[in-house]
Amino acid sequence: SKQSQHFSMKRKRTCSTLSTKPIKKSKPTSHPFHRFEAPNSIPRGQNALANLIDSKLIGLIGESVIAVWPDFKVDRFIKRAKRGVKNKALKVRSAAVAECLRRYLPDDLNESLDIIINSMGPKTNDDSVGLRAFFYMPHSFFIANAATEETFDKGMQANYELTQRYSAEFSIRSYYLQNPEKTLTYLRTWYNNILKK
Repeated sequence: SKQSQHFSMKRKRTCSTLSTKPIKKSKPTSHPFHRFEAPNSIPRGQNALANLIDSKLIGLIGESVIAVWPDFKVDRFIKRAKRGVKNKALKVRSAAVAECLRRYLPDDLNESLDIIINSMGPKTNDDSVGLRAFFYMPHSFFIANAATEETFDKGMQANYELTQRYSAEFSIRSYYLQNPEKTLTYLRTWYNNILKK
C-alpha cells in the first residue's frame, strides 16, 4: 500500500511488512503509562513542557510497544529517539519519537496503527491524569502522519482511541484534509454514540 507522505521515505526498512508474532493487547494494570510522572498543571520554567518528552518517556513508550509486538527493536528505538529529542522543543520532540516509531514498526501502516492502538493501554481521559496525558503526544504525531487513503479507517479508529486518553485535535486534521466528508461522518457517529450512553 502507498506510504504516508508525512513520514520520511528515506527511513531504513528494519521490519518486514508482516509481523512474525501476534499483536497482543496490553494489560491495564501493568501499562507503562502508570509509571510516567508529570505534574497536574503546567510548571514554570523554560522548556518545562518539552522536558516531559524525555528519555524516561521514550523508554516507557518502547515498553508499551514491545509488550504488544515482540518483534519491536526497542533498544534501537530508544537510542535513536533519545538523540532526536535532545535540546528540542515540545512538538519537535514528539515528532522525532513518532518518526522513530515509524522506523521500527512494520512497513504496512495499517499493521503499525494496530500496534499503536493496542499499545495504548487503559483509557485515562479524566481530570486526575493531568499532564501525564502527554505520554500520548508522540502517538498523536504518529497517527497524524499515517493518514492515507488506504489507512483512513484504521487511522480514524486510532484517533478515536486517542480521544479516550489524550486529544485527537491535532491528529485528526490530517484525516479531515484527506477526506472531509468521511471524517465528519465518523465524528457524527462518535457523537451519537455518546448520546446513547
